[in-house]
Amino acid sequence: MKTRSISMYVVFLLIIFLFACKGEQGDPGPAGPQGIQGDQGPQGDQGPQGEPGNANVINKTIIPDPGPYFTFTTGSYLGKAAGVLTIDDTDITQELVDTGVILVYFQLFGSGPWYPMMFDYTSGSTTQIITFTVDAGNITIYAFTATGVLSPGISKLRYVLIPASESTGGRIAIQDYYDMSYEEIKALFNLPE
Repeated sequence: MKTRSISMYVVFLLIIFLFACKGEQGDPGPAGPQGIQGDQGPQGDQGPQGEPGNANVINKTIIPDPGPYFTFTTGSYLGKAAGVLTIDDTDITQELVDTGVILVYFQLFGSGPWYPMMFDYTSGSTTQIITFTVDAGNITIYAFTATGVLSPGISKLRYVLIPASESTGGRIAIQDYYDMSYEEIKALFNLPE
């Protein structure tokens, strides 16, 4: 019995000694060798649709200098006397003219909504028409009435150049772009202001 209590006493002292004699932490050892590559896991689920991008879509705003309104010269549109304004831009390439979409908007008298070109409205009994044509390197805007030249108070122009790679992605028919407001186009392509 005495031997047993001495043995338990020795074991108890050894346990105390082991816990009391803890040394300093050493530096980590070197990394072991690389293991064998595991098998390819299963394909994950498709992620949600991302926000529409605008990497290739160009959005430009032009303000007349000195202003406050653009100055139209006298010219003609399809044989009809018209006010004419030409905006030169090297981003309007022949490929863009042939295969892309070019949308033009204007603002009257310094504020208000963005009206689409190919716009006609009646003031009193006079119908006023503002439209445009596009060639490689420029946009030409025409303004006229049934009786001749119109010089509208256009204070800002904005146009959106959509290359074929963006306009034929299956999201929307090209014709629908022309029926959309600027705000809808801006939201669709996530365009900056």
